[in-house]
Amino acid sequence: MIKKLILFFFIISINVSFVIVINQNIIKNKLFGFTFAKDFANLLSPLYKKLEPSVVQIIANSDEINIGSGFIYNNDGYIITNNHVVNGSKDLFVTFMDGKSYIAKIIGQDPYSDLAVIKLDNSAISKEVLKPLTLANSSNIEVGQQIFTIGNPLGLSGSMTQGIVSQLDRPIIQSGIAFPLPGFIQIDITINNGNSGGPLFDLDGQVIGITTASATDEFTGINFALPSNTIQKIVPHLILEGGYKHPYTGIIATDIDPFLAQDKGLNDTTGALVSYITPGTSASYSGIRINDVIKEIDSFNIRKVEDILTYIDTKSVGDIVTVKVLRDNILRNINITLEERPPPVQIELV
Repeated sequence: MIKKLILFFFIISINVSFVIVINQNIIKNKLFGFTFAKDFANLLSPLYKKLEPSVVQIIANSDEINIGSGFIYNNDGYIITNNHVVNGSKDLFVTFMDGKSYIAKIIGQDPYSDLAVIKLDNSAISKEVLKPLTLANSSNIEVGQQIFTIGNPLGLSGSMTQGIVSQLDRPIIQSGIAFPLPGFIQIDITINNGNSGGPLFDLDGQVIGITTASATDEFTGINFALPSNTIQKIVPHLILEGGYKHPYTGIIATDIDPFLAQDKGLNDTTGALVSYITPGTSASYSGIRINDVIKEIDSFNIRKVEDILTYIDTKSVGDIVTVKVLRDNILRNINITLEERPPPVQIELV
């Protein structure tokens, strides 16, 4: 009898534990608004139906036909896309997912962020058709977060793709432009020709980025999106001024590897080594020298070159920054006035 009771309580204990584990998993999954598997699919389908009318296909006629994606920014007919989709175009056509096409024109372009704003002819389209998307705060994005896109890969309109955020704050070099672009979201969603300029969504259906670049022409699972906070900062300038003034130090620096640290007699590899100072810039008159190691800017820690790009990108032309450099084992503070970055210089990528 005692053995039976022990066995009974043991079975009950296992069942209770199992129920608790299952319930905990359900609770964890509900933090994301779904119970995974079946419910996750049920979440994406309504989101697609709600958001799909706000995503458009863009056909740009330059020396060749470019096909890309874009999304509605506001009720005035402004559409956000990638600069490389529309740059140099003679004619622009915007096609909604219902198949209707409209003529558009370029309003503003920024080759450095690869952003462009185009505008529909308001007389040709009713405002009921224009359904703007909501831009989220991309500083809340986390690695591993579930995301999805809607776009036109290879001209296949209205395609939805789901994945995760792989990493944050990645710098990329875009189409041979000499200045790297900081702060990109690395994603595992495939970006094919035609996806460029499409929105990247979180599971609330808000835009957290714009799909921009793929690491290679082949599938690698390494692709990039410009974060929504950058979009919100630059787009108003593109609409009002037709462009955006990026701040610029006039300094070219390089990361420090163990071999370079040994060659320069440095104790560690943190910081960025000044390798060139552009003549005529504020930096050239500031007192900063080649072979100085940049350790901080305005108390912002500099571990490598991309940290300089990330921090300076938060500033404005005319701002004065304090650069802390290491020279002859002595830390020195040097003030530099940020200037407007010069026009893009095309470089040959090999």
